Amino acid sequence: GSFADFPFALRVPMETPITFYNGRYLPGAAIAVRTVVDLDGGVDATDTDPIAVAALPAQQAVLDAILRWGFALRRTDVESGRIAGAVQQLPFYQEI
Repeated sequence: GSFADFPFALRVPMETPITFYNGRYLPGAAIAVRTVVDLDGGVDATDTDPIAVAALPAQQAVLDAILRWGFALRRTDVESGRIAGAVQQLPFYQEI
């Protein structure tokens, strides 16, 4: 077999759900890259790999404070819809 490497960078909207915090993936939110290899005359291959989306500095400060106050971050949820008064590119928001 042969190996091909295709490095890429992708800027995501600032409201992209946080998936990675404090050294671990957050339960309830997952973002992944799906790759598909289409081979002429061969078996097509598909793979899905998780992406770690870290908190922005302001979000990091809030999450750190929540932990310092003794609260636990048990799960996160992504809800369909918009937050009143917020400018959003994506049609959903995250609850932590």
